[in-house]
Amino acid sequence: MFLGSLFTIGAVLITYYKQIYEGYEDRERIQIMQKVGLDKETTKKATQSQIIWMFTLPILTAVVHTAFAYPIVQKLLMIFSITSNKLFLVTTASVVVVYSLIYWIIYRITSKIYLKIVE
Repeated sequence: MFLGSLFTIGAVLITYYKQIYEGYEDRERIQIMQKVGLDKETTKKATQSQIIWMFTLPILTAVVHTAFAYPIVQKLLMIFSITSNKLFLVTTASVVVVYSLIYWIIYRITSKIYLKIVE
């Protein structure tokens, strides 16, 4: 539990600071595009799209990785006499939901700060 929490905090901080750093890099370019005629709504949609991909891609990658690793994990669980596929699926789904919730909270915080930096 400790290592899982530690790695989660590390991943969240890396993602957060990467987005903030990119916000400072993108600031000048977006301001130039707004001077040329790009409205703020389009800017907001584009930046939110970028941030959404940054946060959903790791979760999607983990789910696909787990799906492909399922046969191996199932065999490892059989070694420990755990034969319930339902238990594995419920546990995996619970972990995905919890991590998705954590990432959603960090997404909301990061997107607000990113938009303030860019505008």
